[in-house]
Amino acid sequence: TLLHTLLALDHEQFATCSTFCAGFPSGFLWLERFKGLFAGVVDSKRPMDNMELSFDTPQEDEIATNVLSAGRSPYMPLVFM
Repeated sequence: TLLHTLLALDHEQFATCSTFCAGFPSGFLWLERFKGLFAGVVDSKRPMDNMELSFDTPQEDEIATNVLSAGRSPYMPLVFM
């Protein structure tokens, strides 16, 4: 996650999926205008490593793949590790 966050700082070479886009992959374009209403749902720090967390921080896209596949994604077993 740290490497992903560091690479995301280079906006000229890389594009990243935000936490909001990964959490709402089928409707993030429509829900983007209401993002402020959901802001209180997310903690400011991740509990496992104390890194910053918000709807605008970069997120890895396997979360969106898992959400879109209703848990049938090959990434689902990683949730339980």
